[in-house]
Amino acid sequence: MATFVLVHGAWHGGWCWKKMVPLLEAAGHTVVTPDLPSHGDDPTPLAEIGADAYRDRIKEVLEAQPEPVILVGHSMGGLVISAGAEACPEKVATLVYLAALLPSPGMQNIDVGASPEVMAAMLPEADGLGLKFDPRLVRSVFYADCSDDDVAFAQERLCLQPTAAMGAPPKLSVERFGSVSRHYIECTEDAALPVEGQRKQYAASPCENVYTLDSSHSPFFSLPESTCSILEKIAAGLG
Repeated sequence: MATFVLVHGAWHGGWCWKKMVPLLEAAGHTVVTPDLPSHGDDPTPLAEIGADAYRDRIKEVLEAQPEPVILVGHSMGGLVISAGAEACPEKVATLVYLAALLPSPGMQNIDVGASPEVMAAMLPEADGLGLKFDPRLVRSVFYADCSDDDVAFAQERLCLQPTAAMGAPPKLSVERFGSVSRHYIECTEDAALPVEGQRKQYAASPCENVYTLDSSHSPFFSLPESTCSILEKIAAGLG
């Protein structure tokens, strides 16, 4: 059995994995769903968030695990898991990018391929410390194929995205990050990170396997069973 560390994306928290955790645990796996600083239940003030805050949190989580984990990142969480693998590759059995940003060693800027709707939905706070996501666009961009209950659940919990943590891609090396295998799960109906952008990323930074879900940006809500099935397949391949 495997240990999965599931890392959420921007504006979200560990709460977004609520449907997947019981499915993976029922199959005998261990699941850890950390909140990044200033997300979910984490109380860190926005003013205290620096460029390395996410990396340092994931490093703490990885170092606390007794064995190498399957490190999964959704959306912006792809940058976070990449930084985690660079920091302690010995603690990562493999990386999984779920409709996620996928950087590569030496990359100075990342062309995220985000949709115009995402860019328009980012509303800066007056103090410059955080970005609000326009609530009028939440369903269409993030949760187009999700139930009303799931959308309501998420809308109550979406937080300000710390501006300081939305910077350049992490500094990665071939020796450390590049030593960890990786997999990509593309979402063909994604309105936040269109599938063309996802495919551009894994073409530039090839993955061991690419899997496809016909879902929006949030298959953890709309297709939890299918998403978990892919993760279990990846875990079985490690054995």
